[in-house]
Amino acid sequence: MPRAEGILGKITRAFLLQGALIAMAAILGVFFAKIVIEEILIRNAILEEAEYFREHHEQDPDFSLPDTKNLTIYVDPQRMPDAVRRALPVEAGFHEVDNGGDRLVLYRTESGGRDLYLLYYR
Repeated sequence: MPRAEGILGKITRAFLLQGALIAMAAILGVFFAKIVIEEILIRNAILEEAEYFREHHEQDPDFSLPDTKNLTIYVDPQRMPDAVRRALPVEAGFHEVDNGGDRLVLYRTESGGRDLYLLYYR
């Protein structure tokens, strides 16, 4: 019977190894999905919002600034939250900002000769 225990032990180890590999693959899949969502989808959504505002603001200068639960657009940096205003970047593009524990994405761009700030609350 020592032979049977050896086969049973090998099968048990194979199943445990397979289970561990499946668990690791699932964890890595969730991690990479999080990166894709944060880095690609959110940035694309912010870029589309900036373009949408730019198009409508050119047609109607009184077009109101979007202000939703997750995204706010500012043209006057003095109206921004203090923590964001203190860390205001000089160059255009995407920037990570810490607002008292909240992680924010700030996109600075130019529209109609003035700066446009899109603040996304993660």
